[in-house]
Amino acid sequence: MHELGIALGAGLLTWILCAPTTWLLRYGGFWDHPNARSSHDTPTLRGGGLAPLTVVFLAVWFWVYPDRPAFGAVWLAGLILLVAINLWDDRRGLAVKWRLLAQFAAAAGVVWALGSGQWSGLTMAVLVFGFVAFMNFINFMDGINGLVAGQVALTALGVALFAGGADGIVTVISWIITGAMLGFLPFNFPKARMFLGDVGSIGLGFCLGVLGLITSKEMAAQASTGWLLVLPLYFFMEGTIAVLRRWRAGEQWWTPHREHFYQRLIRSGWSHKRVSGLLWMIQIVVVIFLYWGHDRVPAVWGWLLCGLVWGGVFLYVERVFISSRKSPK
Repeated sequence: MHELGIALGAGLLTWILCAPTTWLLRYGGFWDHPNARSSHDTPTLRGGGLAPLTVVFLAVWFWVYPDRPAFGAVWLAGLILLVAINLWDDRRGLAVKWRLLAQFAAAAGVVWALGSGQWSGLTMAVLVFGFVAFMNFINFMDGINGLVAGQVALTALGVALFAGGADGIVTVISWIITGAMLGFLPFNFPKARMFLGDVGSIGLGFCLGVLGLITSKEMAAQASTGWLLVLPLYFFMEGTIAVLRRWRAGEQWWTPHREHFYQRLIRSGWSHKRVSGLLWMIQIVVVIFLYWGHDRVPAVWGWLLCGLVWGGVFLYVERVFISSRKSPK
């Protein structure tokens, strides 16, 4: 009940903040104008992630920083850096090298603060690379109404349920992210008044990555720790396949495109509501499976089963897309 109250409070505060955020974005001209590669057909505000990120920032400031000052300072500094860089990118555009530099700096700071003296240099390098990949894979998904907001909420909920009180900070921040995303959702779904934007998707991906690292470190002695990786499996599988698809075609992976599976469903005639609903439903199954199976089934079976489920979804999407291309116009 205490956790539910935290989530509801975060959701209400985010919902309240969305109104002034909308005004600020309109005033600043943060418009995402549709083009040939877009999945939306009307100009939509981007940068709405400022509202939930403000709530998360305040939570880290008041819950994490007093208890773990050094680590809390690194988390807050990383958020400030990413918000500044990506807000500029949402407004005017910014070269990918500067965005990646900021992401690597924020990720490296967190990994160093958590693992210095405990993790090997190779381990920390792999974690930083995976961390940056995760942030970008979440950013790739912010193309249709509700998808990322719902997936981030469900992923944070999974972390909260999985942590099971092992770390109070992880539990509190996870419930706050869950509530904040649900508070933002009415402004993004079923009809989007604003998108999270790079500032929101990258910033929230950063916070989810931090929670994952803390949980892994705190539960390192438990055999079930590997189960945590099933939560972001959708982002990693979808993002990796899209990057490989573009690499194979000789295209730049970081430029806008319409080759993600969710985009292929939209191109096949599915509505945003239907696509987001399908992917949310699968993620809900993953969260339930995690909660039920993490202390009953070896983690490798969790990866395998969840990977097969998502793989089956992707094969189904390809079949739908190919059939739509063959249909008479």
